[in-house]
This record gives sequence, structure tokens and C-alpha cells, in this order.
Amino acid sequence: MLARRIMRRIDGPTMDGIHAQAQQDVGQPDFDPTPGGSRPGWAVVETYSRDEQKAELGLREQHFQTFLPQLWKHEKLRALYPGYLFLWLEPDTQWRPVGYTAGVVKLLKTADGRPQLVPEGVVELLQSTEAMRRKRVQPASWTPGMACSVQLAGIPQEAVVLEVGKHNAIVATLLMGEMRRLNARLSQLGSYQFAPRIRVRL
Repeated sequence: MLARRIMRRIDGPTMDGIHAQAQQDVGQPDFDPTPGGSRPGWAVVETYSRDEQKAELGLREQHFQTFLPQLWKHEKLRALYPGYLFLWLEPDTQWRPVGYTAGVVKLLKTADGRPQLVPEGVVELLQSTEAMRRKRVQPASWTPGMACSVQLAGIPQEAVVLEVGKHNAIVATLLMGEMRRLNARLSQLGSYQFAPRIRVRL
């Protein structure tokens, strides 16, 4: 019930307005998940709770290229997106063994059964800023790649800052298995060490 309530709010006209405002304030196009097979790219693998590293090891043993973004939080390294990691796929990659890997729940797919690819540039940004998030002390001002928490329908969602404009910030979060982009005003950003909170009114 709660998941459906979130989806109604996300997919409704209010979220469309947020996306439109994001384009105006930051000039970043909306993210549209791309079906696998049309281009090489990063797909999303869902894992069992706290089994992100186990799943990553199993995938690497099968010679898959993976990326598990992490951050320093509560005095240890933790998964940036708990329960998820990224998997690189070429158009001809045989991806069906992914679902049979220890620790893996499933490879996220589109409605037609193909792997759902993350928009280009998002995982690359996460990779280039990984060292920053692993540090005990984060930058004093908002910077692309910083971790944050987005409040959606009262539920906190892990996110990462993608762009910082004059008055707004664009963040990326994995919600219901899709990488989604949200817009929040800088005045709404509450900065606290390790995982600053961003409140988004839906």
C-alpha cells in the first residue's frame, strides 16, 4: 500500500512539475531508463539485504564487471544504495546467469524483459567521486557526488547530488528499481555530516 502511494505521487503531475523545474534551474535533461541491448551500459542488480558484497563477489567470479558504490556512515563503509549494485552490460552480454548468483535477487528489467540501463553518466559520476564519499569528513559545501537522503512521502531514500545550480540541486535516487532524478531547492538542504538530508515536497 505504501509503495503504491509513493508511485502515485512520483508519477503524478507534481513530479512532472519537479522535472520541468529541474530542467529550467539546472539544464539537465530528465532520465529515461534505456532497455538493454540498444547500447552498452550499466544495469541495476537487486541483492538480498546486506548481501551486496556477496553478490558482487559472485558476479566478479563469473567475469562480470560490477560497481558497488559506498560511503562512510556510522563509523564504517556502507552501500550507498542498500540492496543494489551496478553491472556493466554489452549488447551481446549473456546476462541470464546474473539471477542465479548467490546474494542476487534479480537483474532489474524493462516491461519487455530486457535489462534496464541506468542513464549515461550517472554511474561514471559515482565512480569518479567514490573516494570522496569514503572519507570521514565531507566537503563543506554541496558538491556533485555527495550522498544525501531524500524524504519521499515521509520515507527516507538514499540519493546522490548530481548537479548544483544557483538555487537548486538535482539528486539521483533508486526508487522502485529505477534511477530517478529529483529537484530540491538549496534552502531545503539540511547539511549534516556523512549523509545530509534533502526534503522534497511532493
